[in-house]
Amino acid sequence: MLKRLKKPAITAITGILILGTPLVAAQANEENSNYSNANKYTFTRTHVDAPKAFWNYENNQFELLATYPVYDSEGDYTESTLPIDYTVNWVGKGWRGTNPVHLYSIPDQNWATFLGEPGKLLYAAPQLAGDGNAPIWSGFGADSDIPTEKLRDGEFSLNLIAVDGPGKVEYFISSATGNSVRRFFSSHDLKHRETLLELSQHTHNYTTFTKPGTYKITFQVYARDKAGNPIISKPQTQEWRVGGNDPRHDYTKNFRASFAAAPSEKESSRTGTPKLQVQPKPPKTYQNPGDQHYTDFHFETGNSADKGVLVLTIDGYQLLQLPVENGVATGSEMLGDETSNYQAIFIPTPDSPSPRWASAPFSYQRNQGAVEQRQETTEISYPAPIQPAPVQPLQAVELKDLRVDLSFTPIAGQDGKYNVKVTAKDPRFKGRIRGGFQAKPRQSYYDCFFEISLETGATEQEVDLGYCEKNFYLKFDLKPYPSINANGLHYDKTLDLTKGYTETLQLTHAPLTSELPDYEHQPLNPGTPAEPGTQVIPGDPLNNQPGTKPGNQPGNQGDNTQRPAPETEKTADKLRLTRGHLDIAAISGKTGLEVVIKDDTLEHSHHNRVERQLATTTLFVPPAAKQTRSVEQSQPYFDFLGKVGDAFYLLPEVQDHQLLWPGFSTEALDYRNYPQGVDFKVTPKQLPTGGRAVGFSIDPLATGTDQLKVFFDTEKAGDFTLHTEGPTHRHLNWVFTQPGTYKLQVDLVSGGKTISAPQELVFQITEKTSGTVGKLSNLDELLAPEVTISDENANPGEGKLSNETGTQTGGAQGVVANPAPVAPVTYATLPGNLPLATPGLVPGAPETKPNQNLEASPATDELQGAAPIPVTNQVGNSPAVAGGFLATVKSLLGANSTALLLSSLGILMFVAGLFLIFKKSHKS
Repeated sequence: MLKRLKKPAITAITGILILGTPLVAAQANEENSNYSNANKYTFTRTHVDAPKAFWNYENNQFELLATYPVYDSEGDYTESTLPIDYTVNWVGKGWRGTNPVHLYSIPDQNWATFLGEPGKLLYAAPQLAGDGNAPIWSGFGADSDIPTEKLRDGEFSLNLIAVDGPGKVEYFISSATGNSVRRFFSSHDLKHRETLLELSQHTHNYTTFTKPGTYKITFQVYARDKAGNPIISKPQTQEWRVGGNDPRHDYTKNFRASFAAAPSEKESSRTGTPKLQVQPKPPKTYQNPGDQHYTDFHFETGNSADKGVLVLTIDGYQLLQLPVENGVATGSEMLGDETSNYQAIFIPTPDSPSPRWASAPFSYQRNQGAVEQRQETTEISYPAPIQPAPVQPLQAVELKDLRVDLSFTPIAGQDGKYNVKVTAKDPRFKGRIRGGFQAKPRQSYYDCFFEISLETGATEQEVDLGYCEKNFYLKFDLKPYPSINANGLHYDKTLDLTKGYTETLQLTHAPLTSELPDYEHQPLNPGTPAEPGTQVIPGDPLNNQPGTKPGNQPGNQGDNTQRPAPETEKTADKLRLTRGHLDIAAISGKTGLEVVIKDDTLEHSHHNRVERQLATTTLFVPPAAKQTRSVEQSQPYFDFLGKVGDAFYLLPEVQDHQLLWPGFSTEALDYRNYPQGVDFKVTPKQLPTGGRAVGFSIDPLATGTDQLKVFFDTEKAGDFTLHTEGPTHRHLNWVFTQPGTYKLQVDLVSGGKTISAPQELVFQITEKTSGTVGKLSNLDELLAPEVTISDENANPGEGKLSNETGTQTGGAQGVVANPAPVAPVTYATLPGNLPLATPGLVPGAPETKPNQNLEASPATDELQGAAPIPVTNQVGNSPAVAGGFLATVKSLLGANSTALLLSSLGILMFVAGLFLIFKKSHKS
C-alpha cells in the first residue's frame, strides 16, 4: 500500500575507518540508515528521478532530493528521499538485446553537432534503458506539492551551476530515429544551463559524457515571488560515476588519503619494477557487443606476493579501482575518443612486501595502440580537466528590449501549412509560449495545441494548422524564465489565419528586488591525508539498495506532517481526466492486489496525487491527438496504423502537454511475494466499429523490426501482457484507430494465475466533423519536454490557463503592442523513449549480459497472422453514437456532470413550460 512520502531527517555521520575492515561502508538493510557525503547511496540498474525539486514547508525553501522505494516487513511501500548530495548515479554497462545502450555513437545529423564529430563514442545514461534497467534509467523533475501560486508567473527552473569532471556532459532528448533533439543542460554551452520545471514532472533523457570517470554536478532551483524577490535553493551537488567499477565495490573511499598513509619504503626490496600496460582490447578477448571499443589495463608490481588496490585516474579524477592479487591487476574501460591524462596508483595491504607506487602521468587516446608506463612519481595528480567547464552562478538578466515578435506565413501550395517564426528583440531572452486554439472559449481541451521554448533568441518551424485556421479562439501565455527581469503576459483573441499575421508582444519590466547570494565554486574535494597506519584491505561490500533485491531498501526518512495527505476518490460519478501524467498501478489492497489509477494530472486535486478507481474514471483523448500515417511510417510493422494517409489517435510514450500520459506502475509491490513476476494483462471488451487499440514502444537505437515492440493489439489473438520482474514504471504509445469508446479489461497475473479482480479501463476518443487537427503527423518528428501542465486555477472541465499571468510589481498588466492576430506553433512529442523497468541484480548476482532480455512477452511480439479478437457491444464512430446523447453531454460537462446535467434539464423543462404558457395565453 502506498504510504505518504516523507521528507528526510538528515543525519550526518562521521567516523574513522579502522585497520582490518574494507574501506567502504555497506549499505545497511534497516530503513533508517544514515547517509552523508562520506557514505553515499548508489543508484544503478534502476529508475531514479534526481535532482527532483521539492518544497520544504519548514523553511519555505526549495530543495533537491532523490526518491527511492522502501519496503517494510509486510511488503508495504514507502517512497523515501535523500538529498542529492548523499547519492551517486553509476553508469555501468547495459544492453538491449545485443545493443550496448551505455555507449552512444554521435550520429551524422545536423542537430547532433553540439555532441561532437559524427561517429565519436560517448558514455550514456540512455533515455530508453536496456534489459534489467541497465545501466541506469535516470531523469530529473519536480514534486507536485510546490506552492506555485506564490511564484511569479507560477514558474520555477532547475539551473546547472557547475560541472566538475574530466569531460563534457549533455542532457537531451532524442527523437525515435535520431533526427531531432531537445536540449536541457550542457556543461560547456552556457545557453543551456536553465530549464523550466512543472509540478509532477519527471523526464527520461540522455545524459552523455565524453569521458568516463567521476563527475560532480551542482544544481540550484530558481524562482521569484510576486514582488520579484528571488527564491532559490542552496547549491547541491550530484555525483556521477561513469564507467569503472560499482561504487559499492570501492576498496577505498579516499585513495589519496590511503596512498599518503601507505609506507613509501619497505624493509624488503622490490623484486621488479612496477609497470602499467595499456592497449586496445584484442579481438580474441571480445565477449560482448561493444567490447571492440574498450581498452585493456594490465598492471604488475613485480612481486607475486603483493596484494592491495590499483586506482586509475583520468585527468586526476577516479576512473576505477581494481584489486591487486599475486602482484597483478587487470581491467578494461571505454575511454571515449578524446585524449586524456592517466595515472596508476598502487596502494598495498599491510602485509604486502612492496611499498606504495604511483606512475608518472601519461597522455593516451584509445586508438593510438599499446603503451607501457614504468616511470614513477611521488605525487598524485589532482583534478585538472583538459577543457574545464565554465561556472555560471544564478543571474538576473536585464533585457535591453522587452519585445518578442511572432510571425507566420502560409506556405504556398501546402494547404494548412504555415512557417512560424518567433524572435526576441534581445537575443538573451529565455521564455516559453504555451497555449492553443479552441473551437469554444471555455472547452476543456485545445483543438490545436502548441508550445514554443525560446532559449537562443529565435526559432522557426513549419507547422500544420489547417483545422484551426478560421474563427478559433487563440489563448496562450508567454512566460519568461526566472532569470529574466520581465513579467509574463496572457494573449486571448479570435483569429483568421489564412492570410498570415505578424504580432509584437510587449513584456513589462520586473527588476530583481533583492540581490542574489554569491556562489563560490568548490572544486572536487581531493580529500585530506588519513591517520598514519590507515590501510586498504580489499573487500566485497554489500549490495542492498535500489536495483538489487526488493525488500531490503534502506531509507532516511523523517516526519512530513505539514504536507497534506493524498486525497481520496469519493464520488461514484465518472471523472474525466484530459491531460497530464497518470499510472495504471498495481497496489496491495486490503484483500489482495488491486489495479488503480494514480492520478498526477492535478486536474481535480490541489498539489496531490490521487488514487482513483478505474470504474469511476474516463480517460479523454481530444482531437489534438489525431495524426495521419506518413510515408516515413510505411514499414510493415506500422500497418496497425492503417494505410498511408489514414488517421489515428496517439497518446505518445513521451509526454505531450495537451494529452494524457498514461503509464503502468508496479513500484508499490514487494516482488519477494511474486517470484514469477507480475504481468498487466489487457483484454478488449468494447471497441467502436472498425476500432483498434495498440500499445507499443519504439527503441530509437535499434534497427529494422527491432525498433518496435507491441505489448497489446486488440486485433491479435492471444494474451496481451506487459511483463515485469521488479518494481516498474513504464510508458507506452497508445494508438486508437477510430473515435469512440474503448473499454479494455486490465488484470494482474503472476505465474499464469490471475491475482486481482478485473478492472475496466475506459478511453473516450473525440473527433470533429471535418479538417485535420493542427499537429505534426510524423511519429519520428514528434518531440517536446516531458512535463505536466499545472492547471490549478481551472475548474474541472473548464480548461483555464494556469497562474496569474500578465502581472508585475505594482499591478501593471502585460500588454500587446500591436494587437493583430498571431499564429501559434504546434509542438508535439516524441514517442518511444521509456523503458520497461525491470529489477536490478540481487547481491552477488552476475551483471546483466546481452540477450538477457527481461522484457520477454512472446505473445505480444508477433505483428502478423493472428485472428481478430471478438468483441461485443460495438458502437459507432462518433461520441454521440458510442455513448448516446446524454452520455456525450455528460462527458463534455466533466467532473460535476450529473449535477450540471440535471440542472440543465431542469432549466430546459422550465423554459419549455414558459413557452407553453405563453402559447396558450396568446391563443386566448
